[in-house]
Amino acid sequence: MHESGHLVSMFLLKDEPEEIALLPTGMRINRRENTRLSFKQNAVIALAGVSVNLLISTLMFASNKLFGSHFDYALKVNLALAAFNLLPVESLDGGRALVCLLSCRFDPEGVHRITAVISCAVLFALGLAGFLLLIRSGYNFTMLLTAVYLTALLIVS
Repeated sequence: MHESGHLVSMFLLKDEPEEIALLPTGMRINRRENTRLSFKQNAVIALAGVSVNLLISTLMFASNKLFGSHFDYALKVNLALAAFNLLPVESLDGGRALVCLLSCRFDPEGVHRITAVISCAVLFALGLAGFLLLIRSGYNFTMLLTAVYLTALLIVS
């Protein structure tokens, strides 16, 4: 559902994808090179997936109020996905939106420097929290693994 938010917003903004690939880590949407959108329109596309997660969470919350807490898991999963994707790390939706919004005010080199510093700070905090979680729990390494994965994506891109 998250990725469908990106796709719907792209179609609404007349930015049809050139290729859609399903990956183990999600979906990759390759955009056509001849499409010219504003930075704000690109930010809307970047945040559309998170908006879908928040909309689903809102619907699940309302359903819980009406029918009892049968939808707690769906509510929590969608809130977690929204929060995770809003992290201001370049490979995530929050990072892409940050790049778009900063591009309205700064030159590309300045945008790259600012987002690199923010991404590194967030990944350091996420890695530290993941390490502390691993030490405390003795087995939960998911947050640390996520920080390592996002760091690798940042280095590769």
